[in-house]
Amino acid sequence: MLKKKKIVKLISNNKFLVDEFPVEKYSKNPPKWFKDIHVNLSEYADINDWQTTAKGCAGIWDFLKSAYIIRWNFDLKFNIHENETYEYYPRKNKNMVKDITFFSPPMYSIHTPVADNKLTLNTIKIDLNWFITSQTKGKVLMTDPFFNYNKEYKIISGVVEPKYSNGVNVIIEPSSPVINIKRGDPALAVIPLDGQKLVTEYGNSKDWNIVNKNFYKQDTMGSGWYERYRKQDK
Repeated sequence: MLKKKKIVKLISNNKFLVDEFPVEKYSKNPPKWFKDIHVNLSEYADINDWQTTAKGCAGIWDFLKSAYIIRWNFDLKFNIHENETYEYYPRKNKNMVKDITFFSPPMYSIHTPVADNKLTLNTIKIDLNWFITSQTKGKVLMTDPFFNYNKEYKIISGVVEPKYSNGVNVIIEPSSPVINIKRGDPALAVIPLDGQKLVTEYGNSKDWNIVNKNFYKQDTMGSGWYERYRKQDK
């Protein structure tokens, strides 16, 4: 029996988003500072033997080749306050995001080792206009693009199984009172953990049926739906 190919799809019902910002390997467009580094360390240091800079690091290149980058498709500015409030502008609309919400401090931030930094009490959740889906089992890591070196916030990482959970969220832990999100910058790195190929599409009827079924399960199975749903599907 032929095995199903392991394919993960990032889909959107916004045609213009898919066309303008297709999700690509990080290695296709790495950060400019990294592209500008010479491989030969002697360009920067007085040495006689051949040594390489980080440009020759296998671990960095494997990260860039393994990660797919979702990019921000809008500009947005957050003002973060120490009294657990924030505001942002311009106002959100359906072409930017599905929603912008937050984790209340008792849900997450007050339990972390950095809770004494009042800015981190605002854990912001940006629900992007993407869905991630698959017809086969397999997990993906959603994490910080890292080599973009954003000093204004940290992204909280997570692992999901796209056959069962389809939302694509960027969860931000602020480290600056002002956060500037810039259109075209990396928003999230998505790394398949089980050998899946990741593609960007508008999505077909099967893809949207998976998404709608999973949201139905989430809405009707109650607390712990994700683990119980996965255990049922054996």
